[in-house]
Amino acid sequence: MKKLFALLMALVLVISAVPLMASATQHPGGGEEPGECPHTAPYDYFPVTGTTHEVKCKCGWPMGTAECVFDGGACACGNVCPHNGAQKLASNNNGTHNAVCATCGGVMAANIPCEKQGDSCACGWFMGCKHEGAQKLVSNEDGKTHNAVCGKCDEVMSANIPCEKQANGKC
Repeated sequence: MKKLFALLMALVLVISAVPLMASATQHPGGGEEPGECPHTAPYDYFPVTGTTHEVKCKCGWPMGTAECVFDGGACACGNVCPHNGAQKLASNNNGTHNAVCATCGGVMAANIPCEKQGDSCACGWFMGCKHEGAQKLVSNEDGKTHNAVCGKCDEVMSANIPCEKQANGKC
């Protein structure tokens, strides 16, 4: 008899909890989930951290969290790109470049003077001689070959060109 009474009491507790469980799924927009709202975009975005946001349906139903998408420096939730990731250099095609955030494309620093690394800058701006104009031939002193060099900067354009002997016997 005691076991039967205990079983009945347990059943009463479970049945009395059913309305509580039903109210836990009550949809904020009215009705019960999935209810009347189809939870389709557009959604509302609320910042959670500097790089994540909470996504909610227009009815207020939470849809989860997601990483921010920084388009032009800001996310739809209001978070601003922290510019703490990688950056790239974008040439201004005038001897300067901008440091640009690789995440959002925002300009972090503008009009930085290019620094020559070989014939160009890391941003891609060509800073060397364009090798326009006349070339000159310079003998390699071996009597058999010569180099064609730029007439402006003396950079070798073609190396070890076989000599063609002139009437005077020189290359």
